[in-house]
Amino acid sequence: MTAAPDVIVLAGGRAERLGGTSKPDVRIGGRTLLERVLAAAAAGAAGARPGAPVDDGTGATRDSSGEPPIRAVVVGPPALAATPVPPGLEVRVTSEDPPFGGPVAGLAAGLAALEDRTTGAMLEHTGSAPEAPILVLACDLPFASTAVGPLLARYAALRLDEDGTCAEHAGRLQWLAGVYRRDSLRRALAELETVRDASVRALMAPLRLVAVPGLDARDVDTWGDVAYARDEAGEPRTEDGPWSAADVAESAQRMGEEDR
Repeated sequence: MTAAPDVIVLAGGRAERLGGTSKPDVRIGGRTLLERVLAAAAAGAAGARPGAPVDDGTGATRDSSGEPPIRAVVVGPPALAATPVPPGLEVRVTSEDPPFGGPVAGLAAGLAALEDRTTGAMLEHTGSAPEAPILVLACDLPFASTAVGPLLARYAALRLDEDGTCAEHAGRLQWLAGVYRRDSLRRALAELETVRDASVRALMAPLRLVAVPGLDARDVDTWGDVAYARDEAGEPRTEDGPWSAADVAESAQRMGEEDR
């Protein structure tokens, strides 16, 4: 049986196309993007093992099978520590040093935080099996809840010579919506000359990955994307972004084409 995953959520970008707005705090469907992704991680991981989350009275939420909570590291600004955490998940916030080093640097920082057994109360009362996979999610996937379960299910069926699985959306691999063997991810990071400003493509190049098509792994990069995602979530539009009708139309066309 596959071990429950550890989670890395990447939330440290500059969001320049959103005018520098904190992307993890953008709200869609009544929740921030980060809340939506954390909820997706918690629900997906819970679905991969028996039992519903319950309070065991120790301050750590355990499920009814006695399992500890899923460990998650959010790589981003310290202020994100105030984000509400869903049951069954335990979250630590860290950042790459120096900040804004790109998603590969964020992955390296997240993995280092998960494997640091000397700091943080979270790591004192929880642990993960050495073979625990790493669920990687970008924070700007508003519909990640539809993708996490299928990704974990496909990971459980990997052959020994396969390194992980990731979403395929609109004919492209979405590496930041994937589940990876821990050792494979560690090895790929070690092979890079530097992680700062490295491309995710270069990181993933040596890995043998299995794509899972048909998942909603759309990300949001512009205010037009945000408006379109809110429409999809059935949310009335609000005036918290400087989008124009043309921005929304362009995003609707792009996302609509990706859906086909």
